Amino acid sequence: MPSLGVVAAAQPLVVPMLLRISGLKLHGIIVLAVSKQDGITLVFRSDPLVSVEVHSTFDSVPSVRSMLQREIEATLRSLFQEDLPVIVHDMSVNEIRRARELKEKERR
Repeated sequence: MPSLGVVAAAQPLVVPMLLRISGLKLHGIIVLAVSKQDGITLVFRSDPLVSVEVHSTFDSVPSVRSMLQREIEATLRSLFQEDLPVIVHDMSVNEIRRARELKEKERR
């Protein structure tokens, strides 16, 4: 029987998937610095993700199940250690800027 090798599809295959993330457990120490000029700085001293339960339509396929679990854990780790501190800092800086602009308008 001849080998087909790698076969590519002409069209993407859309497969509906239900995904449930639950049982999120966090534990960690947060360093929080608040400054009237520089805003709020938030840093987790260590990885705060203890565990998370991921269930999907593909739970019966072990390789897909473990890949989804790993990817979602990695994404959550990145969210808490990288994205959340940036979001908190940017929001605080924007609030400080807004408050300063409001004070300047009141002085005029």
